[in-house]
Amino acid sequence: VVRDGNGNMAAYVTISVTTVTDAIYMFATETHTGDLTTMTTASVRADIDNYCINAKQSSYPALPCLNVRAFISISTTDYIASMPGNFSVPTGRKIIGPTGVMVANNWADLLDGIILVDLKSAGVANNKWWSGSDENGNYIISDTCRACNTCSSWTNGTNSSDGETGTTNKTDGTWMDDKSENCNVSRHVLCLCW
Repeated sequence: VVRDGNGNMAAYVTISVTTVTDAIYMFATETHTGDLTTMTTASVRADIDNYCINAKQSSYPALPCLNVRAFISISTTDYIASMPGNFSVPTGRKIIGPTGVMVANNWADLLDGIILVDLKSAGVANNKWWSGSDENGNYIISDTCRACNTCSSWTNGTNSSDGETGTTNKTDGTWMDDKSENCNVSRHVLCLCW
């Protein structure tokens, strides 16, 4: 507990991290329903990225990275597998959790349907997360609904819509493509920074 000259007190939480400058870090936000956008910015992507920017600033300020993006599929042009082309995510770097545990050797290894260690063991997240993706990071489109697995493009937090989730205790394809759930449940948003 720290006290300033005016008698104000604050408790600080200490976290331990091993930083690697040539890596992509993966971490999670707090949990949120499928309504991930407030449309206070110009786009759904910007709103969801803001969750990750805030999580990095508040929980992982020591991570040595300037670029922060949500690891989520939003549309047919903005999906996980397209992130290197859309946002210049480096493809040759290893992907590690916030404490330095390696999740994948590189971008292709991350999206091949199997990861090296589950997200819980890597310290990334303890609960399911919104992906909107198949096991290879592609946007899921059904024949009857174009945004059925993304909570209506992440604008609907009710049980009338569904969103695809990933799990944190598996290393097979279900780590990213576990099942579709009602959008009124709370799930993490995964984040990348490099």
